[in-house]
Formats: sequence, structure tokens, C-alpha cells
Amino acid sequence: MQKLSLKFITLCFVCFCAVNPTYGQAIFNDTLARQLEQIYSDDQLYRGQEEEVLGKFGWQSKEYATLQNDEWKQDSINQVKVGAILDKYGWLGVAEVGDNGASGLWYVIQHSDYQMQNKYLPMMRVALKEKKLKPGRFALLEDRMALREGRKQIYGSQLYANAKTGENFVVPIDNPENVDQRRAEMELPPLAEYLGSFGLSWNLEQYKKDEPSLEEKTWRLPPYLWDSSMPVGTVTFDGRYDNPVFKTTDTLKMYTFRKPILNGGKPAIITYFREHYKNNDDKNANGYVTINFFVNSEGKAGKFRIQTMDFDYQPVKLPGNISTHLFCLTREMLGWKPIEYQGKRYGYYCYLNFRIINGKISEITP
Repeated sequence: MQKLSLKFITLCFVCFCAVNPTYGQAIFNDTLARQLEQIYSDDQLYRGQEEEVLGKFGWQSKEYATLQNDEWKQDSINQVKVGAILDKYGWLGVAEVGDNGASGLWYVIQHSDYQMQNKYLPMMRVALKEKKLKPGRFALLEDRMALREGRKQIYGSQLYANAKTGENFVVPIDNPENVDQRRAEMELPPLAEYLGSFGLSWNLEQYKKDEPSLEEKTWRLPPYLWDSSMPVGTVTFDGRYDNPVFKTTDTLKMYTFRKPILNGGKPAIITYFREHYKNNDDKNANGYVTINFFVNSEGKAGKFRIQTMDFDYQPVKLPGNISTHLFCLTREMLGWKPIEYQGKRYGYYCYLNFRIINGKISEITP
């Protein structure tokens, strides 16, 4: 048999590429595109009604609480659908599922719980490098995750509304002097231009003066104002902090703190904070951070309150944002279990206490 010449092999390769135009290219998946377009529509359905409902009834109204409840239910359905798609196909870009399909993926992750965001963050980093995900969208997610972890945002994308006035304000930014450089790297416009679209202005010097008050408004739970003399069961709903649809019915022994019950037990709690706690460089932070909260009969947590003390159990403000960081991480935990007694489930009040030595967690109780 004669050896094939290099010229013949090259010609065959060229012919193969000519008759297979999708070789080396993404293949559009029409079925997935339609599914994700519907998911995108479902994601926006209730959010498109928020402005009208807030304008008519206000954020403390039953109407707004009902809308939020419907929105969260739809989000949970979307998260199951998108999780299944990502686990099977990986991240899908515009070339594979179209503009709305790609938007559906990103919006669901952006509106998902912290656990889902953290799970798919590595996949999204790869998609960013492969140009399947827009840099600006990835930046928005990183900012949102930072705030959920009690850290300052990186790109200045997140705005919160003042609970009393409804006015928007910029959430605290890490190293604000270089924020525009970071934004440019993620193909985002300068911060002044971005804020201008919301009717806000950007002045670095003024921001530095306002930063302490911005931090207080951003992480709204006052870490040092927990009234330990208050009977635990009478913690009053506070619209600034608490979820209006969170239920505290079917409570067992409401006036007693109990050991929190998490799937996986105490080892799961320790592993979670070992993997997510990042405030380990403040050598001057020493004391206790106690996070009190309620686990209801559905296994959901709410009514979080924080207490910080020194080693003599006196109220103290720990340096840095350690207490806020621990609060945010606790709030984002899933897998709490209600108490089961005689075939019925009950809610309970509980706490996690963190012993902090030189900025690091040395012990978690109970």
C-alpha cells in the first residue's frame, strides 16, 4: 500500500471542513433555547410588577409580600430547571441558546440563593474565559456574592434602597480609588456614568466621608443592639431586617434557645464556615459573635439578630466586618431541620456562637 502524501491529507482535511461547517464551532440547540427563553420570561414575570405594586401599596403591604412570595416560588422552580441544564450541558452561550436563552441562565443564577451561586461560580469563570459569558454579568454576580458574604463589592454595581426614604445609595466598595479601572477590565462603563442612569452622582471624596453610614445602611442588622433582656419568643417583626413572608407558626418551647439542627450535624456547620469564612487577617479582633435566629417548621431560618461581646461577656464592637461577615454567611446557610415531635414539625429559636481569636474562628458552639 502506498503512503498517503502530505498534500493528499491536507486536501482531505480541507474538504472535511468544507462539508462540515460546524466543525470547531458551537452548535445552536433550539430545544434548550426555547426552554431557557421561557425560564427567562418566568424570571422577569413578577419582577416586572414590583414597581407598580410598591407604588400602590408600599413595601410593607400584604400585596407586596404576596408578590415577593410568588417571585421566590418561581425562582425556586427556575433554579431546579437551570441546575439540571448546567449539570448536563455546562454553561451555554449566545451561540448555543441565543440572547434570551443565555440571559435566562444568568438571571436565574443572579437571583438564586448563595449556595447555587457558589456552586456554579467556577463554571462561570471558565465560561468567562471562553467568551460564553459577558464580563459585566460576571462582575455583577461577584458583587452580589461579596455582599452576601458580608464583604464590600468590587465593581460598584449594587445599589440598595433606604428603608425609610426609598432612595437608592451605593453599597460600600472595596478600594474605591481604583473602581473604574476594575470596571474597565470587565467592560463596564465608568462608575459615574453607571450611577447617572439611576439619577445618582459619584464623588470619591464625598463617598469616603459617607462610607461609615453606608455600611450601617447596607448591613442593616445592628451587631451591638441585641436586647438580651427581651424574652426570645417576643422578637418583634422589623421590616428593615426581616422577610415579610417568613412564618414563625407551630413553635415548640418558644422562650428557650435550643441547639440548631442542620443536615449533617455539627461537622457540616464547621465545614461550611471553614470553607467560606474569609476574615482571618485582623489580628486585633478578639471576642464572641453570637447570631440568634429562628428555624420554623418548614426548616427555613429568619429573624436574625446579632450580639458581640468581649471575653468578659461585655458588649463590644469588633474591628473590621467580622460580625457582619458571619451574619451574612449564617443567613445564607440552607439545610436547617425543624423539631419533630409526635409526627408533627415545630419551629424553635437557636443560636450559633463564634469564638474569635486574632480574627480567626477558634470555636463554634453549641
